[in-house]
Amino acid sequence: MKQILVVILFVFAIQLHASELAKHPYYKEINHFFGLPSMHIFDLHVAKSGLLFLGTDKGLFSYDGIQFKSYDFVNNLANAVDRIQEDDKGRIWCKNFSNQIFVLQGDKLWLYKLAEVLLSKLDANLVDFKLTASGIWILTEKEVIQINENNQAKCLIKLPRSQDHSSFFSIAYEPTTKHVLIGETNYLYRISPSGNVQKTRVYSGQKTITVSDEHVFYELKGEENKLFFSKDSKNFKNIYVDAKNYIIKTSVTDLGVWLCTSNGVFNINLEKMKIDFPFLVGRKVTDVVQDQEGNLWFSTLGDGLIFVPSLKIQKINVNKNSNNRSIFTAITIDDKGHLFIGTMNGLVLELNKSYELIKTYDTQKNKEIEHLYVSKDYVSTSDGRFDRQGNIVEAEIKYYKDFAEDDMGNYVFGSYNLAGIVSKGKNTTPNTENYFKDKELAFYDDSEKAIIILRTKRTRAVHFHRENRMYYIGASDGLFVFGPDGQEFELRTKDNNPIIASSIKSDSDGNIWVGALQNGIFKIKDNEIIDFYNAENGLSDDNTKKIHIDASGIWIINDKGLDFINPNTNSISRLSRYSGLNGLDLFGVTSQKNQIWLLTNEGILAIDKSAFVTPDIPKVDIKNVSANETKIGNLNVLGHDKNNIVFELQTIHFRSLGNYAYEYRLLGLSDIWKTQSSSLSQINYLALDPGSYTFQVRVIIGDISSDIQEFKFTIKKAFWMTTWFLLLMLLFIAGLFYFIFQKRLESIRKKQKIREQLALSQITALRTQMNPHFMFNILNAFQGLIYSNQKTQANEFLGVFSDLMRKTLDMSDKREVSIQDELEAIDLYVSLEKARFVEEEFEYTFDTDIPEELKNYAIPSLILQPFIENAIKHGLLHRQGIKKLKLSISKENDQYWRFEIEDNGIGREQSYTLNKNLKKHDSFATQAIDSRIGLINRLSKVPIHIDVIDLKDDANKALGTRVVLKIPIKLL
Repeated sequence: MKQILVVILFVFAIQLHASELAKHPYYKEINHFFGLPSMHIFDLHVAKSGLLFLGTDKGLFSYDGIQFKSYDFVNNLANAVDRIQEDDKGRIWCKNFSNQIFVLQGDKLWLYKLAEVLLSKLDANLVDFKLTASGIWILTEKEVIQINENNQAKCLIKLPRSQDHSSFFSIAYEPTTKHVLIGETNYLYRISPSGNVQKTRVYSGQKTITVSDEHVFYELKGEENKLFFSKDSKNFKNIYVDAKNYIIKTSVTDLGVWLCTSNGVFNINLEKMKIDFPFLVGRKVTDVVQDQEGNLWFSTLGDGLIFVPSLKIQKINVNKNSNNRSIFTAITIDDKGHLFIGTMNGLVLELNKSYELIKTYDTQKNKEIEHLYVSKDYVSTSDGRFDRQGNIVEAEIKYYKDFAEDDMGNYVFGSYNLAGIVSKGKNTTPNTENYFKDKELAFYDDSEKAIIILRTKRTRAVHFHRENRMYYIGASDGLFVFGPDGQEFELRTKDNNPIIASSIKSDSDGNIWVGALQNGIFKIKDNEIIDFYNAENGLSDDNTKKIHIDASGIWIINDKGLDFINPNTNSISRLSRYSGLNGLDLFGVTSQKNQIWLLTNEGILAIDKSAFVTPDIPKVDIKNVSANETKIGNLNVLGHDKNNIVFELQTIHFRSLGNYAYEYRLLGLSDIWKTQSSSLSQINYLALDPGSYTFQVRVIIGDISSDIQEFKFTIKKAFWMTTWFLLLMLLFIAGLFYFIFQKRLESIRKKQKIREQLALSQITALRTQMNPHFMFNILNAFQGLIYSNQKTQANEFLGVFSDLMRKTLDMSDKREVSIQDELEAIDLYVSLEKARFVEEEFEYTFDTDIPEELKNYAIPSLILQPFIENAIKHGLLHRQGIKKLKLSISKENDQYWRFEIEDNGIGREQSYTLNKNLKKHDSFATQAIDSRIGLINRLSKVPIHIDVIDLKDDANKALGTRVVLKIPIKLL
């Protein structure tokens, strides 16, 4: 009985296989063009995070709908991966083809060393492993081992080594009962959480076990290739057998059970006990999973990854022998549910409800069918008209761009150069009642059919509105309306711009909907625009191609895909983005009841309207936050030097295939939202100033957005920007200013004191100049001249003395005088001192090579006189014979004057001996000179230098003294 049932089911499956070739689920191939790293995929797993993990021949990868990410092994012996699983901590586990178990931590796959050590001790090979609530289960050829959470290993089943014909093949887990199922050559073992083992005799052979909520499946692999299922794990029924079709795996999803084979995948309907449809015939399908959006993913060996957004979106195979996906150009449906499809080569194909080709209408023009109109009696095309039996009725009539039927037995049509009205019957002249009395009549090519010409412009869209009985012509220069009694006017936008229509339709409420090129959609009532839709208020794109209206609403084809306007809520849905139809070029749309059909560049899609449900907007995760290339985790307070912030985002949304965007802003920096493509998952902020910030991000898909995710953080001020530091710095600066002020005040006081001392030194110099001995000597000399009755000489002498006193007093209140004034004072002084000597015995000479410059330069006043006095008083006064005094002036360099005072006196040593009694006065005079020069040097950047040189002969006998003064050059 079982064998008969199997044969019946198999034959039924084959029949279904043949009938279902007319359609299959619409899918996208995810291959190298999408970045798929390998076309050979062994295993799939959807993680709790939503990521899709792939086990391939090149390793483990994850996919988030935009990019694939690879994970490197640590200590692996092979790259190929399968048996991907996830533990309760969210960690991903897998097995490579060298039977090593790995766990994903961070971005690396780490070897599970405990299993490695255990297998080494047992000298056994790993067959399979399973993660369960009670720990990790390790399956070898002969043993079933449980490793609990304390890493303690326990063998629960062990086959005798002598039973070479028996071996373990697979392991599965029932989450509801927490039972572990083991597939062995002849038995199926069930292990309870308490460790109780039950076994059931099953068909002998290599088997793989799969568990769903209500059923247990196992398939036999090899020569027979059978699939069995059971509700109680005891009474198994055979549901599939195919000797040629190798069973790879049974996969369970919310949308059913899938049998993956070497020749496609089969969906198994357990309620009806039948195979619903074959899919991906000719491909080796290895696994099927369903993601959190409800999409199906099929992995293959050699054909990459197959993405099915919905089983409610089916692709119609019009001609199974044709691989040309772009031959279809127009589509419509009649009241019987038959589809009519225009082709690029002038054919119209009629399909019944089962999508079987039942009739072909051939225009014999080999031209594109641009438009189709089907009535009860006729099939009208852009290049001729047929009766419903397929016979050509009018081959010469060409309705190139668009046409519609009025209520007077005519067609209104638009072509590349005009818009007009033609009779659809045998009449040669259109019946237009009282509409177009003054319009021009023309005849169509060589036929006797007359045409009423409405516009002589290229026309893309025409429409007859039965409620107001007006014709609407969408020409290249605007939208024109023609009505009874010769009415004719143009409809323009509210801005008084022309409307260039691409499609014109009316709904059951009497509204006219006009799709415009570059201007969106206009809703017209009583020839007034009452509503307007464009990209700014919800449409995917402003360039409208086609409009189709049914009871549910308005379907719109534009450059971005398919949109839908719900007239009850006045809302717009971007259906292409929500339903997995992204990337398709759409050419036409028609509908009937709960079904729509789309003409695309990949063929014809039959879609249940319930497939167009707005999906949940994916959550954007702020995966990582780093500051200056260091991850900061949940750290919210950052140092001042950690101000280069990078946010790494992750969004898992497969159905849009990356056709979404991020909107983000950083409050504290700006409250303006910025947009970034989904392909860029990092957002960078460089050199942020100290302060508190809130990063906000959300996902935008069409006209809807996700919840906002936030990350708050604070960048601390540098310590030198903190309040306490600024106060401290203010105190420091104030103290510094106070210190500088005090130092400056002290410096001023010192300089003032030096100036006072210098002034005192000048008085001292004056005192030295006018010392009592000098005055006494001058007066004695004057008295002698008077006693000797030398009145003239006395008078001259007294005049010189008077000039010297006046000069000296005049110079005494000046810090600096010209060199010339200093020399004049010295001349007066020397001339008075000369009177003390015999005139012939005293010689005074002055020598300079720049006499004309001396009046322009300054030196300290009375600076030379003390040295002249010393030369005369201590050197020349005690010398016998000729006494010589010489003063010479020259420039030492660009910085100094060189003053040399040279005498041929007795020298300093002998003078010291003779003047011991005058030591006090001499000491005072010398001290005054040194003190004054020292004070001058303290106030000057360039100091005065004094050198006293004793002049001696070879016998060391004194020849005189030379004083060299180096005084800084300074202009008056």
